[in-house]
Amino acid sequence: MHGKSVNLLVPGLLKSFQSGEINSDLIKDRFFIQKLIAKSDIQVPDPQNLTLDYSSMLPVAYFEYLEADLAKPQNQNVLFAEPVHLELKSDHILARPIYSGSEDIEKLSKIITIFNEYFDEEGIELAISEHGRIFCRSKILGLANMTPVSNVFGRDIKHFLPTDKNASDWLRIFNETQMLLHEKLSYDERLIAGQELNSFWFWGGGVSGESNFKNKSLLGNARWLKGLCNAGYSNLLTLDMIKSSPENTLYYFDESLEGASSTGNFEEWLLGLTKLENEIILPLYKLLLSGDINSLIIHESEKMAYECKKHHRYRLFKKSVSLENICVTES
Repeated sequence: MHGKSVNLLVPGLLKSFQSGEINSDLIKDRFFIQKLIAKSDIQVPDPQNLTLDYSSMLPVAYFEYLEADLAKPQNQNVLFAEPVHLELKSDHILARPIYSGSEDIEKLSKIITIFNEYFDEEGIELAISEHGRIFCRSKILGLANMTPVSNVFGRDIKHFLPTDKNASDWLRIFNETQMLLHEKLSYDERLIAGQELNSFWFWGGGVSGESNFKNKSLLGNARWLKGLCNAGYSNLLTLDMIKSSPENTLYYFDESLEGASSTGNFEEWLLGLTKLENEIILPLYKLLLSGDINSLIIHESEKMAYECKKHHRYRLFKKSVSLENICVTES
């Protein structure tokens, strides 16, 4: 019997920065996760289970949309339309996500109106929530395999463009949007949160069936979780319900570090990590030591994770991993 395990799925936690974005002077404290990873075993996640690539498996945009103040989708696919600034380099293009807020809604609404008028005949439209989150509703175009924008930041976008049978349509819309916004709007009109918006990055539609999330017991603060559970697909647990849960495999989703890592804001990321440790990681570790769970698995990517078990606490010879090694990507 393997016992109960908790999978911690936190986009932006591990290998989330480029080396030039790290300011060592800001690292004043040692974090518990440095000891935890040092004592853990490296694991290859089962691709049949949910991994850090969950947004390509689950329709997270649809479930977050259900919780927004927007009209119910009518036989439409729903995706995120993430505002991005595309930066042209000598031989590649980088995409930087623009994290807008409610103060940007007026500007974004004008951009959305122009987009919707242009693509009206194709059956796709954008809609913005009261919090400034932009969704894409599609009546005609099918979904494709799309990469979360947080995985693209700082990397050549050609390696992360849509794939599968509908990819060419979404790539065309991505490219046409750049030309459309440049033609119809001035630079100042495209300036959102200090960055020039020159396209939208579509993702979050998911391509797999209900078996990936149906009847699973889930935990976390991700916005889409509430929509998924309110729609009756899964049960949303709290930390104090883990002990009594009949499920042996639990998933905790936390997206609080995603914005800081995607924009390269290391100072904000450190503050988020402190909060994550105090509120989530340390309480989960206490459940591990008490025997209420058998293992805590921290996912680095869809292909790599760290598994810590109760007896690993006796690995006293293991030195803490440096924070730089934890959060700086090798690519």
